[in-house]
Amino acid sequence: MYAQLILDDARSTVVSASTLDEEVQTRIKQLGIEKSRESVEAVEGATATSKKSVAAARVVGIVLAERSLRAGYGRVVFDRNGFAYWGRVRALAEGAREGGLVF
Repeated sequence: MYAQLILDDARSTVVSASTLDEEVQTRIKQLGIEKSRESVEAVEGATATSKKSVAAARVVGIVLAERSLRAGYGRVVFDRNGFAYWGRVRALAEGAREGGLVF
């Protein structure tokens, strides 16, 4: 799962977060995310601490929000690039809102 804050006019990425980031992976492990009804796995065979889980997407959203706020961007437009707003996409958006971003 990847997420980026992009300035369209400048065509540049300001901040990004991904399940490949060490910080994100560490937070997933620290939270001890367990399977629950709210973190239904989006990919068959994925564990709750997997990079493919809904819970991991939420953590990506939180980290992206924190990085965005540090960079001075608190109000953004959420472009899901045609992906349905459910599962991991929804979890990422909710995590970003939880982290302080305003869509």
